[in-house]
Amino acid sequence: MKRNPLRTLCVLCLLSASASCNDKSGDPNSANPPPPQLPQGQMWTLIESQMAGRNETQARVRESLLDQEMMTVMICGSNSPIPSTPGAQACTAVFVNGQFLVFDAGAGAARSMEDLGLPVADISALFVTHFHNDHFADVGEVIQRSWVLGRRRKLPIYGGKGVDQLIAGFTGAYAYDYRYRTAHHGEAFMPSKAVDVAPNPIELAKGKSRVVYEKDGVVVTAFTVNHPPVEPALGYAVTFEGKKVVISGDTTDTETLRQQSIGADVLVSEVMNKEVVAGMEAISAKNGWDYNATVYHDIRSYHIDVHEVGELAKAGGVKTLVLTHAIPAVPQESAMQLWYALPIKQHYDGNLLIAHDGTMVKTRTAAPAGGREIVTERYPSGAVRSEVSYLDKIKDGIALTWYESGALRSEVKWTMGTGRAVEYAPNGALVQPSVHPDYSGKLFNLSSAKALIVTTSVETMGGSGAKTGVFASEMTAPYYEFLGAGMEVDIASIKGGKIPIDPLSFLPQIISKYDTRYQRDNVLLAKTNASLKIDDLDFTEYDVIFIAGGWGAAYDLGFSDALGEKLSVAHKAGIPLGAVCHGSLGFLRAIDASGNPLVKGRRMTGVTDKQVKELGIEITPQHPETELRKAGAIFESITTTQDFLANYVVSDGSIVTGQNQNAGAEVAHRLMELVEKNQSSK
Repeated sequence: MKRNPLRTLCVLCLLSASASCNDKSGDPNSANPPPPQLPQGQMWTLIESQMAGRNETQARVRESLLDQEMMTVMICGSNSPIPSTPGAQACTAVFVNGQFLVFDAGAGAARSMEDLGLPVADISALFVTHFHNDHFADVGEVIQRSWVLGRRRKLPIYGGKGVDQLIAGFTGAYAYDYRYRTAHHGEAFMPSKAVDVAPNPIELAKGKSRVVYEKDGVVVTAFTVNHPPVEPALGYAVTFEGKKVVISGDTTDTETLRQQSIGADVLVSEVMNKEVVAGMEAISAKNGWDYNATVYHDIRSYHIDVHEVGELAKAGGVKTLVLTHAIPAVPQESAMQLWYALPIKQHYDGNLLIAHDGTMVKTRTAAPAGGREIVTERYPSGAVRSEVSYLDKIKDGIALTWYESGALRSEVKWTMGTGRAVEYAPNGALVQPSVHPDYSGKLFNLSSAKALIVTTSVETMGGSGAKTGVFASEMTAPYYEFLGAGMEVDIASIKGGKIPIDPLSFLPQIISKYDTRYQRDNVLLAKTNASLKIDDLDFTEYDVIFIAGGWGAAYDLGFSDALGEKLSVAHKAGIPLGAVCHGSLGFLRAIDASGNPLVKGRRMTGVTDKQVKELGIEITPQHPETELRKAGAIFESITTTQDFLANYVVSDGSIVTGQNQNAGAEVAHRLMELVEKNQSSK
């Protein structure tokens, strides 16, 4: 894959400790001096891993977004034009057949695209709907940033009559910036000609439309909309292989928008709740706020009402309606649901999303090749939870997972059981890989439930004498997540007594928020200093069992007949079981009701052989991937630049496993979903 280091390392050298960007010996075209000597030590290894992970994530994002089998719509700017609402102003990105099309670039749009991890250097064309500044204020930034980050071809910009004047203003204002950057980095590295743009004015009579862009089967049609006195005002329709995305621009309910929206897979529409805005006008008039009253009165005449949008989407058979540029908009989701979702659902029963920056809709443009099966899972509400492509019952293709709100949660490019993943926060922001990424999930109330966490009792690594044990966060993350749900939590180990904790867990660059809390939590400290012995416990007295990992676990969990027997009984009783990292070894001696190995034919994960090799700790007697495959498990994992940053979770029936220390909180949450389900069925 084509890679450009500028996508992760700013040309201003903000992320570099070297002086190579500045040491030009007075000649901006002279060769850079050799890089400084690579620093050694664990901290630098971690920094390198995290930088490599971010670079790899950016590469995965680019590959996913430019996937020729998918059409992706991402809202990069959802902000209302009324001040004090969150997000960048109007901006929508459409990725189709390897092309990156941008529609509008209001204030903050360029930064938003970068924060969302979009491959800005790959922008194919920019389209402007109309000349209100909340739709074009960042056009200059898009031109400049795409060039700085690696664009090396002329950027076409489309808009109504006057777009050439708009572009001339921006390029004139940025002329010195362009000149200085080329002088600093050199013409070969940052060529001045590559910053060029190509204006494409669009002239259309009222009520008309025409094709303005066509490349490799991707067609963009401009059509007039109604936003008086703003003229021209345009909407755009993007079509490819029978799929259609429509961007309304700012408009009233108009026939051209209705016609273009017929059969749309995605309609990105502005929206106004005119009843609420009228109320705001009345309040302003009552209090003598004449300026506000005038604005609220005037703007109602040139935006589309919430009921009109619902009727239009219903009439056109729109599959997914994305509301953006909402007027008014507030951070409170409950108010947005009340003002927009409820009125629209009176008319429209399709998929409805209230956009935030990062809201993403993906549509397949081609059926999966080779007879693949697409398996879809849904939340109880009916919202899509996941879409997974299988070939001969093995994941092979793209797996997509959504939050119940409709926001994309993660996407994985699979190849016969292994894959590379990209994760997103609920607000659509890209989750960059880290040792302990934050996890936010459903809030549970399980005050009547009881959890057990099981750890290793081994404190040294083989004959080396190196200190090891449980990796702290693999014990503390589930503990505090269970505790936060009101559960009673016991801590046990293979031999009982004081639990050894790997000292690596508490390094400044590695320690998690759960570990920091543990260090000052006298209750949990007491539990780990005098852990229960598994031989003395009845696992069926618990509602959930969680097995923590760490290098010590490779020496005792998979060899423990007692642990295998107790897990077998717990599984037969229907108790949810979970593990992370080396903790998955704890299942090796467990059997199912038929006497077969519990892991046989079951989808599971744990530390990969690649990770074990990368970390150089291959002396342990058992490696989870090797042992689970040997026992007949279907082993699944995520591959990243450095696997210890990988975060992957597998649920198979009542057993949930996580690949590494990153997965502890999510595994705990998935287990609590099962506990809640068990309780509701009683």
